[in-house]
Amino acid sequence: MRPTAAQGYQVIERGGAHPDGGIDLELREKDKKLVVQCKRWQARTVGVELVRELCGAMVGEEAHAAIFVTFSGTYTPDAIDFARDKPITLLDGHDMVTTLRGVEAPRSKRDRSPATCSRASMSSLR
Repeated sequence: MRPTAAQGYQVIERGGAHPDGGIDLELREKDKKLVVQCKRWQARTVGVELVRELCGAMVGEEAHAAIFVTFSGTYTPDAIDFARDKPITLLDGHDMVTTLRGVEAPRSKRDRSPATCSRASMSSLR
């Protein structure tokens, strides 16, 4: 599952300068709630500990599912095994580029030039 605002999800930013409890984005659609944790590291792998923390945050938030996104890292085999039988999706930079390929960036009324996407970013999911 790869939800976007274009698919009808309300996107709420929760990360930033204040503590976010491990949740950077909250995605809502009708009665469903998904939580998203994003990490942007240089050549770092995401271990099972961080995926377990996200699982705990998902339960604490009473969310239906969770998505962990790392733009420049990868996941350890233990992290992948842990998430396998849970409602947790693990995405890396390659997955994000693939997901965003078909998403057209929003344009203002004044800008009628064709939309292009030179880089993948979470703001493109709005």
